[in-house]
Amino acid sequence: MVAAPAAKLPAGLPAGLPAGLPAGLRDPAGLIAHRLTARLPPPLIPLPRAPAFVPPDPFVVCPECERAFRSPVPGTCRGCSSGRV
Repeated sequence: MVAAPAAKLPAGLPAGLPAGLPAGLRDPAGLIAHRLTARLPPPLIPLPRAPAFVPPDPFVVCPECERAFRSPVPGTCRGCSSGRV
């Protein structure tokens, strides 16, 4: 069996599979099986996923000025906390 030229190989075939084929192949399927396991790169490391949606803090009404603001705990707004209104 004669090695096929690189132009006639399928488009998705990695370049390392047909490289260096021997002139007389007795078991083409065995050769392909060996090259598929021995010459392929290692699997890619999965990328870290983006965190799931985190809902914003709820609205809280300032007891002093009745201004709405977002906060995880009830309390006064930034303006009233610093002494400004």
